[in-house]
Amino acid sequence: MTKCALLHFRALEKYPPTLNLISFLENHQYKAHWKVFTTAPRENMTLYVSSSDKISFHRTNEIYRNQPAISRALIYFRFYIGTLIRLILWRPEVVLYFESISAYPAIIYKRFFNRKARLFVHYHEYIAPHEYREGMKLNNYFHQLEKKIYPDTEWVSHTHPTRLKDFLNDNKEISFPSTRVMPNFPPRNWLLKKEQYQYGDPVRMISVGSLGVDSLYLKEICEFVINTKGKVIIDFYTHTFREEAKAYLENLNSPWIKLKGTVDYHILPEILQGYDIGLILYKGLYQNVVNCAPNKLFEYLVCGLDVWLPKELLGSYQYLTNGVYPQVLKIDYTTLAENGHQLLKRPTELKFEEPQFFMEQVLPDLVNSMYHPEA
Repeated sequence: MTKCALLHFRALEKYPPTLNLISFLENHQYKAHWKVFTTAPRENMTLYVSSSDKISFHRTNEIYRNQPAISRALIYFRFYIGTLIRLILWRPEVVLYFESISAYPAIIYKRFFNRKARLFVHYHEYIAPHEYREGMKLNNYFHQLEKKIYPDTEWVSHTHPTRLKDFLNDNKEISFPSTRVMPNFPPRNWLLKKEQYQYGDPVRMISVGSLGVDSLYLKEICEFVINTKGKVIIDFYTHTFREEAKAYLENLNSPWIKLKGTVDYHILPEILQGYDIGLILYKGLYQNVVNCAPNKLFEYLVCGLDVWLPKELLGSYQYLTNGVYPQVLKIDYTTLAENGHQLLKRPTELKFEEPQFFMEQVLPDLVNSMYHPEA
């Protein structure tokens, strides 16, 4: 039985693509035992428990904002050193880590304890060189170690072609054996064809994900909803929010705008099917955001929702629709108050087109590469 390790420093429950991978592995027929090294989620999130006895978890505490420095240092130490010791003792043949922040135990294990170990790397986000230098020193240090190990990897992937192109350009002096694009798609069993062609009354909007004021068109969408005087309602589901965003929503005191709190990923389809439009609100302040196709774009679509996409998200333009529903519409949130009302009715000539964005289309490439190395 193949021994495989998955390293993911942040709590899995906040990263749907990683949960999808684990779910996929649970149902995979290859004989493999997976150990997942990660951190525990906050109290308001349900702990993910695998249904398979071939997947086990090792968790440390999660780091949170405003935590004392000594507590943070201990958590880092426990994760990196504890994970490294377990890797050395267990000696997995395959190690997959997510993001630079998770890299250290995998790199040390590969370089000094098991040179035959096969190393796989996936990045949720693209981080530019100046962001590494100006960001957390620990993350930058790990990335410098990564550069030395990249030639010995069997797989390095990003979620979007432009992100991968930028990453390779940043590291053009390095020879990568294999690089891939692995988008973040939801499971096929989420697919829902809505029988109701037109929107409900009122039109129901939903935003799922982190909330902030400066980085999102939060004020613009709320002002639009309030101006419709009850023709539109919006619910925000989030487990991560800036205090100023929470204060802003509470101060609005609007019956048409509600902060719903967190929602477990596995029940998200049940929630989404009760809405008409899924919102993506990024302002596109960073290259990483501009060149992305967010998870929620595909999750909204396969659950039958139309999607409002900020005009700044150039990386998602390939998914804009024409003449079909569910729709993906490019929105200028800065002018929404003036022209947004015309978007509240679907054109009558739209035809249903089943979205084709499922994890089952992309994850086999990764999993088959792990179990069947190329000659």
